[in-house]
Amino acid sequence: MQVMYTPEQYESLMKLVYLGNWMVNGIKISEERNKKFDTIQQRIFEDAEDAGCGNLAEFDENVKKYFPTQAFEEDAEITGVQKEYTAEIFWAELVERLAQRDFIAQYGMEKIKAMGEREHKERYSECVKRYVDEFEKNELTNLFLR
Repeated sequence: MQVMYTPEQYESLMKLVYLGNWMVNGIKISEERNKKFDTIQQRIFEDAEDAGCGNLAEFDENVKKYFPTQAFEEDAEITGVQKEYTAEIFWAELVERLAQRDFIAQYGMEKIKAMGEREHKERYSECVKRYVDEFEKNELTNLFLR
């Protein structure tokens, strides 16, 4: 299959593949990495030179793999997406976990299991809303471990 891209489109494709692989494999050690995503990234980076994006990928002779250049990894679009994603995940997970903890502590599992779907949703949403409101107003200022 032959697909033609402008250099700008190919750069966007490289960023998309890089960010997807960063999300999937970014925190994994070598043995745990999802190899199929690494393989796709290698294939896309391998063709960067022919696509007019040779300045974005470099081949390491020692490990026989392509890597993003420093300029590519420091690109404002990439770092912006990474920062936004990380921040959104942090706040969403923090709210979700604290709300879940409080919901169970307040009602207990027996009561929760006995709730209807509507009641469950309403009461759980109240727990979530408390944290959303607090963190939107004060961020982490009032969060302490005891």
